Amino acid sequence: MTELPLPREAYDMWASAPLRYVLVHGVGGDRTQWRALAEHLAIRSGVLAIDLAGHGAARHVGGPYRINRFATDVAEIADRRAPDGAVLVGHSMGAAVCLEAARMLGEAANQVIGIDALLFPELFAAHAARKSPAARVLLRTPFAARTIDSWVDRFFVAPYNPAVRNAVRQTMLNTPRPVLADSVASLLRWQRDEALAAVAVPVSLLYAAHVERPRQVSELQRRCSITPFERGGHFFFMEYPAETATAIKAADCAANGPGAMP
Repeated sequence: MTELPLPREAYDMWASAPLRYVLVHGVGGDRTQWRALAEHLAIRSGVLAIDLAGHGAARHVGGPYRINRFATDVAEIADRRAPDGAVLVGHSMGAAVCLEAARMLGEAANQVIGIDALLFPELFAAHAARKSPAARVLLRTPFAARTIDSWVDRFFVAPYNPAVRNAVRQTMLNTPRPVLADSVASLLRWQRDEALAAVAVPVSLLYAAHVERPRQVSELQRRCSITPFERGGHFFFMEYPAETATAIKAADCAANGPGAMP
């Protein structure tokens, strides 16, 4: 994969079939978070999981660490590896990256599927942008570890697998602080509604039902297909990979028809 825009070790590929799914992690995540899910998705479907610049095996790749730059890399990867179109699957900030990549790809993208994403209006638009400078500063200070711990505490709903929680925490702690700071600041400045209006592909959201968001769901139902996932918290795709794979394939089939799937 040397022709792709990130180092060879920043990709995991399950290639028993033509590439169907490109998996994009969120802030402070990496491609390894998708492995259990990808094993289930890869039955009759090619799957590619990547490390965004500054994360995981791409931690030494230089910035900027912003949604638009991440999306440029994802769009190039999808265009080269799936010229007939791919389903872009993003967790949390990764869904924002996928939307912007779909915007760049146009008809070369088939669908965007967000995993517990886009339903946090406090993260987007003008009032969130005002928080961006403070977030960048905070995540570069010695207090960053405390901030990460507070995030992780909110990400999981009891009962949960402590090993999954600890893996998420450690991956975030291993992410360089400037990468975390710039990624979060970029997310706070990102214009969700503008991006949704600009993409022509179907957008499907799977969200953790334990966190009730009736107003947020209602606001997006006119543009997105939204399905609650009844188990787990923000990282339910790691806690329940088989069930999440089934939900992703169902969303793919509903948007693109059974004939579009391998």
